[in-house]
This record gives sequence, structure tokens and C-alpha cells, in this order.
Amino acid sequence: MATQQATINVRMDSALKERAGAVLESYGISTTQAITRLWEEMAQSHAIPDFISGADKSARAAEVHRKLDVLKSMAGCVKAHTPPPASSKELRSTMYDDKYRDYLELQ
Repeated sequence: MATQQATINVRMDSALKERAGAVLESYGISTTQAITRLWEEMAQSHAIPDFISGADKSARAAEVHRKLDVLKSMAGCVKAHTPPPASSKELRSTMYDDKYRDYLELQ
């Protein structure tokens, strides 16, 4: 089944066209292939790539800062459980108790 072809005309600075064309050529990609891949990506993702929309980057950065502010405000709400400090005698006793239990399990 043949697909119907369409043409896109673009106006841009000729120097930009030459510089970008050289980059595409160095990768073995034609201008048509590059534009087709861009259009395919947008059609599949239903979104504009991040590099096209500078506003998208600033909106994302604002959202990240907002979430960080929420996390910072919540940081003092929940205290982590930390066991009370044990003396060396208590630690030694616990260690020996654990070893003794291990010994009994082997018997």
C-alpha cells in the first residue's frame, strides 16, 4: 500500500541551514529523514520534544522547586525512630545473648 507524500517548506537563515546540514551529513542523515523522525516522535508521544520548547524547561524547573519546597516543609513533621544509646556493657550482653542463641540452635 503506497503512502501519500506531503511537502513542507521552511524558511530559515541560510548559514544555519548549511551548518545543520553538515552535521546531518556527517551522520549520514538527510534533512528529510531528520524532519520525518521528528514528526514521527511527536506523533507517537503526542508531545513536543523538550529541546523545542524553552518554556517547558522553565515549567519543569518550577515544578521541581515546588516539590522540593513541599518536601522541606514536611521534613520536620516525621521524626525517624532512633533507639536510645546503649552502653558498651549492654551491647556486649546483647552480642553474647545472640551468640548463645545461635549456639543453642546448632545443638
